[in-house]
Amino acid sequence: TDDCAVMRAGLGVRLREAGGKRIQTVKAESEGLSLRGEWEREVRGPGLDLSALKDTPAAAVIKGIKGELVPLFATRVERTAYAVRQGRSKVEAALDRGRIEAGERTLELCELELELKSGPTQGLYALARRLAEAAPMRLSFVSKAERGYRLHAGQAVGEAVKQARV
Repeated sequence: TDDCAVMRAGLGVRLREAGGKRIQTVKAESEGLSLRGEWEREVRGPGLDLSALKDTPAAAVIKGIKGELVPLFATRVERTAYAVRQGRSKVEAALDRGRIEAGERTLELCELELELKSGPTQGLYALARRLAEAAPMRLSFVSKAERGYRLHAGQAVGEAVKQARV
């Protein structure tokens, strides 16, 4: 929306093309440092399917909005995913390379995203520690959506962002 109501509600709505399918996803950006709620549904057509949002936290935000949702930014990413076993944990290690675009502004990105698929969380953290010892990496909890919103707002890369009171 013009006033970024979806973002202000701590949500992101994404439309992704993967394997010839269009997947619409609602992500809860503010559920915690390393845990984000996610609701996915395959949709048809080129735009958002508002009816597919009805059983998600975005339903209350978009209620009554007709045709006012517009893309604020796009992420153009090539993803290579690997299934990794660390002890009893199964982890998806996804290497994302590409850029985020918001109007004329762009932000290049190259990141390794680790997602626990099953098993204890200790395996995820053990894998992250092993990778950090093997290569120069830094931990970040800033999502692509959050970077896209910042880019849309004209904030410079690395610029401090004032957060809400804890």
